[in-house]
Amino acid sequence: MRKVPPTKRRRHIKKLVEDLAELARSHPDKKVELWAEDEARLGLQPLVRRQWSLIGVRPVALQKRSYRWLYAFHFVRPSTGQGFWLLMPEANTGVMSVALAEWVKEVNPMGEKLLVLLIDQAGWHVAKDL
Repeated sequence: MRKVPPTKRRRHIKKLVEDLAELARSHPDKKVELWAEDEARLGLQPLVRRQWSLIGVRPVALQKRSYRWLYAFHFVRPSTGQGFWLLMPEANTGVMSVALAEWVKEVNPMGEKLLVLLIDQAGWHVAKDL
C-alpha cells in the first residue's frame, strides 16, 4: 500500500471540506451527507491437514480444490457511525451499480439529501458506465 504524505492528505481533506461547503451553499434546500464505502472479500478455501497412516504407507488425503467467495459492501457515515451493508456474490461494475442503488434507496428514499460518497480507485469504482 502506497503511503500518502501528511501534507498531501491535509490538502485532500481541505479540498473535501471546501467542496462540501460549496455543495451546501449551492443547494440550500437539501442536506449534504458525507459517506464512505469499501468492500471486503470473505471466503473459505480447503485446508491441507495432517493424515494418519501406517508406517511405510503413503497417506492419501482426498481434497477438492474449490473456493467460495462472498463480498461484503459496507457504506458508513463517519459523522454518525450509521452504516449500511450488502453481501454480494462478486465485485464488478454491475454489482457496484446494484449496491449503490440499494444504498440510495435505503438512506435517501425521498431524494431530499445530497449524498457524497468517498470510494477507493478499484476498477469497478471508476468505470465510466457506473
